[in-house]
Amino acid sequence: ASLAELEKTYSLVEQGLEDDLREQREREAKQKMHIERLVEATQTLEDELSQKVHKLHSELQRKDQVARKAREALQAKHLDVVERVRGELKRERDQVASLKRQLDDTERRVAQGAQREEA
Repeated sequence: ASLAELEKTYSLVEQGLEDDLREQREREAKQKMHIERLVEATQTLEDELSQKVHKLHSELQRKDQVARKAREALQAKHLDVVERVRGELKRERDQVASLKRQLDDTERRVAQGAQREEA
């Protein structure tokens, strides 16, 4: 092989290596851009997820508060009903006691009237 042929072969090999190196750098640049887009997309998804979690947490707290207020209202209503029933029972007891006194008074008067008639 002559020197010219060796130089030509060397030049072709060098050109091929330069082409390979350029292609490799282009692939690396594309991969880097792809990775950067993936990182951005992942960050966006993380932000959206964080917002949704925060929104759900807030909604859960609001629903818990509504449920707590509903329970308190129900308990208050229950206490009102209990107090009303107690009041009604007390009135009925008082009424029964009054009727019993009236009956006792009537029986006493009847007994006194019968004693007078005997006398």
